[in-house]
Amino acid sequence: MCLLEKGQTSEASALFATIPAHLAQSGSKNELEVFVARRVKRFLEKKKSLPEASRLFQPATELAYLWNGFTELKASTAAYLTKLEAFESEAANKDLYSDDDRIVLLLLKGGALKAVGKVDDAKQVLDRVAQQVPEREKFVVPFALYELALLHLAQGNLEEAERHAKLAQKSHSGYDFETRLHYRLSATLEYLQSKKK
Repeated sequence: MCLLEKGQTSEASALFATIPAHLAQSGSKNELEVFVARRVKRFLEKKKSLPEASRLFQPATELAYLWNGFTELKASTAAYLTKLEAFESEAANKDLYSDDDRIVLLLLKGGALKAVGKVDDAKQVLDRVAQQVPEREKFVVPFALYELALLHLAQGNLEEAERHAKLAQKSHSGYDFETRLHYRLSATLEYLQSKKK
């Protein structure tokens, strides 16, 4: 995925073509392997007429977000935010990018805005994501709800934080990195319960 981000699309394409065979040999898969398998399958199946760089949407940025990289790497997150904002106009091209791609972009943008302290902007973007019904990328809505819970918690609005966290935990299932998010949600809800005492 990093090769693709660097613009080395031929090299990325050749490497992606080998991944399904490697994953088939490995037997059981963890959440990261399942995620990568889906991204590779999507890359290989997308219309051959599309430029290779358009077959996947910001995969390295997406992984950085999912692994809490925006929070941990605040200096880099500002650069990611600039990159995401510049990419918004390109993502509007419906021939190259799907509605799901645009929803993922909004989640990434909301996460980046949150990480750099632009709370009101982040809430506005994440609220838009939480209202969406993605076709494939089911993870975006629960992750957006979780981010909203954290934003409300940081502002001292415990009831709204709890509402968003419970909504993310109970109303969605079967998405990428579900286990990872459920641990985060459980910790958040436990913290919120301790604040009520």
